[in-house]
Amino acid sequence: MIFSKIYINLDACEDEIIVQPEGAEEISYERISILDLLKGDFTVLAAFPPRYHEKLIRIKIE
Repeated sequence: MIFSKIYINLDACEDEIIVQPEGAEEISYERISILDLLKGDFTVLAAFPPRYHEKLIRIKIE
């Protein structure tokens, strides 16, 4: 499986599906690839709008 083609939907609520495959029909939301989330340094995560920073940190830690 290629993790760079699996994305986390950053706009999803707690009770929604947050994992989306590449080519998902709805791509209007902000998303990050699992590979970037796991291996990305601070600059990758900081490039996202500030409203996503807390969620990115929480997901990366969990």
